[in-house]
Amino acid sequence: MSKKLSHNYAWIVASEIVSYIIPLIRAPYLSRTLGVAPLGDYQFTMGIVSYFIMFANLGTVNYAKREIAFRQNDIRERSKLFLEIFLFRLGSTFLSLIAYAIFLIFFSGELHSLYLIQLLAFAAVVFDITWLFHGVEEFRSVVIRNTIIKLVGTAAIFLFVKSPDDLWIYVLALSLITLLCSLSLWPSLKNYIVWTGFKDLHISRHFKGVAILFASTIAVQLYTVLDQTMLGVMTDNTQVGYYGQALKIINMVLMVLSSLTVVLLPRVAVLYKEKNETELRQCLSSVFNYFFFLAIPLTIGCFIVSPDFVPVFFGDGYEPVIVLLRILSFLFCILGMGQIFGTLLTAIDKQVESTIAVSIGAVINITLNCIMIHSLQSVGVCIASVAAEAIVTTIELRYINKHLDCVNYITNSFIHYIIPSVIMGCAVFAVHKAMNPGIIKLILEILAGMITYIGILYTEKDPMLIGAIGSISNKISGLKKKQ
Repeated sequence: MSKKLSHNYAWIVASEIVSYIIPLIRAPYLSRTLGVAPLGDYQFTMGIVSYFIMFANLGTVNYAKREIAFRQNDIRERSKLFLEIFLFRLGSTFLSLIAYAIFLIFFSGELHSLYLIQLLAFAAVVFDITWLFHGVEEFRSVVIRNTIIKLVGTAAIFLFVKSPDDLWIYVLALSLITLLCSLSLWPSLKNYIVWTGFKDLHISRHFKGVAILFASTIAVQLYTVLDQTMLGVMTDNTQVGYYGQALKIINMVLMVLSSLTVVLLPRVAVLYKEKNETELRQCLSSVFNYFFFLAIPLTIGCFIVSPDFVPVFFGDGYEPVIVLLRILSFLFCILGMGQIFGTLLTAIDKQVESTIAVSIGAVINITLNCIMIHSLQSVGVCIASVAAEAIVTTIELRYINKHLDCVNYITNSFIHYIIPSVIMGCAVFAVHKAMNPGIIKLILEILAGMITYIGILYTEKDPMLIGAIGSISNKISGLKKKQ
């Protein structure tokens, strides 16, 4: 992996680790303080709001990252592009806000106050310029500022959310955190763009590229957020609460895996445009090694420890989450790979193929939801999600392999990490069967898995592990020298 990609990945992983730990700290407190039904209400409203936010974003984020990456070395063109996309997003957000206002007036029902608070999400879209910083491969500023804001926001949640009646405070805090993260980057904007004026702007030239990516966004939204909407409509918000809690854990882990795609898009876009095949091959090989190094043991570990993790983490009354978490754990490998394939297709300007894949997945997911929700409720939604994602990932692999030969990298990486992961799983399962439930058992399961996995890879002198240890050692040495 190139030094620049490794550096950027390190920053994004640091950000995602913080993003993982913060919800991990909040979740046990909120599950006990708010309860499953209020959390289900929030999950349901958030799903509805996300449809409007989707139209506000209008597929511009990945499009903007890629186009900015193409103009990394031309500040005037980059500045012009920034202004065009910002105005484009401003217009799309305004139109979406009008639609949301109509929804608020006529259709929001008894959850009106929660929908009203989430109006802040539209302001967050307008002021969100992380796509510019990601496009120029400047991740440090985004990571540091977002981390500080999220920590302060979490402290506020612990201070002010004390009962189920405080659900609105929780929703307000989350909305403000998102908005402040968007606003925090604006003071640094002057370092990356110059004022070019409005005279030569051609906003309409972005319609085609944005429309293609937006079609993909709609399809993804249909088989992610729509799950919660269909579950809430066809059953009740308690089932949404169970599903939302399981999905929260899955998404927190996926953050670490998907952080790879954040740095991958601009880097691959540049290498592909420059026809730098040698570095591109090295990049792909490293990406899949990193991915399977994490994804396989996470899948196996999550499946085994779920019966012990859920009662300790969420408390009493969340037992249905165990089976949901076990089913969804397969998404670590399936969805994680799908995100990489989709990012690669976007980076090389083949997003139409990605759109076809996710559209097929959306149709399959909705169909399976309609068949299984009535009889299996939240379990049916989980099965439908995994099945749909597996089909999407398979189709995207066929497409990406036409342009970038990935099969060999995937096969080699998978084989290399599956055996240590299975042995790790045996060690975890041995602890799982030998002890009574409780937090001590959970800690010992995790320690047994980590020690076994790291020990095997260290014995094999695995390059990913040795590289990580070397990177940590270098940073510690650097800190000592500064002192």
